[in-house]
Amino acid sequence: MGWAIKSRRGVSGSNGREGDCGTGTVYATATSGLAVTFSSTTPSVCTVTGIAAGTCIIAADQAGDAGYSAATQVVQSITVIAALTPPACTLTAAPSSIAPGGSSTLTASCSPAATGYTWTGGTCAGKTTSTCTVTPRSTTTYTVTGTNSAGTGNAASASVVVKRRRR
Repeated sequence: MGWAIKSRRGVSGSNGREGDCGTGTVYATATSGLAVTFSSTTPSVCTVTGIAAGTCIIAADQAGDAGYSAATQVVQSITVIAALTPPACTLTAAPSSIAPGGSSTLTASCSPAATGYTWTGGTCAGKTTSTCTVTPRSTTTYTVTGTNSAGTGNAASASVVVKRRRR
């Protein structure tokens, strides 16, 4: 009995192959023509109808009949990778309030991790790193978005307040 994993895009795989197949179809054929049933030996990672991240092991079984003996179970491992989502970011300013001439460091924190950043506002505009140190003359709001291979995440903003000196 032979079998393989087939993606919805029509690409067939075999043991040891990994790829970004999305939702896949498991199929098997038996030379006897008897039905093949599928089960998962790792139900915490995947079932025949659902998945989670991890190593999925699908078993193909064929019961015998009066003319054929039962086939030996065949298993195949599939590495299931969690779908990547665009990063959700927050932006913090430390300190968030400064005296005139003071500086503040803005730090973007993203989950899942961002691989690139786009800043707007003040002297951070055009920067591509997760941090930016600023010395604004007046209260300024800065905005950053994080990106990864799944796309661009939300815009996160933080303001640096410049306190006026009392006379």
